[in-house]
Amino acid sequence: MILIFDYFETLLNSRSIDFNRGLKVFWENYYQDKCAFEDMKAYGEELFHVLLEKHKEGNEYPFVKEELPLYAKRYGGDKLDMSYTEEADFLMLCNDFEVDPAIAEFLNACSGKNIPMYVLSNSGFRGEALMEILNR
Repeated sequence: MILIFDYFETLLNSRSIDFNRGLKVFWENYYQDKCAFEDMKAYGEELFHVLLEKHKEGNEYPFVKEELPLYAKRYGGDKLDMSYTEEADFLMLCNDFEVDPAIAEFLNACSGKNIPMYVLSNSGFRGEALMEILNR
């Protein structure tokens, strides 16, 4: 059995990240009557820089727990509770991904050898490294 921990672009590569793609839908659903999108976009860009800095430090910046309440505080309205699924949907709107090209080869090789796999969280291995491990 192989356990792969996927976290920070191990299996997927980001082609582009545009926080505003997700923020626009968030604004339409919850804040359209409270502020202009351009205002929320400018604030979102400030908070996005906070997220990038936290990621550089190896930390997360949870959207629902830490960032979402800041929008409610700044623009009024109730603090929103967002499910993990809704948060994941929001984040997927922000990101354009592609599967790491070497991962497909690795998964096919594992399948050919009848090796069960479970993708969990963070390994730090890229596709090429996984193929090297498999071929040992």
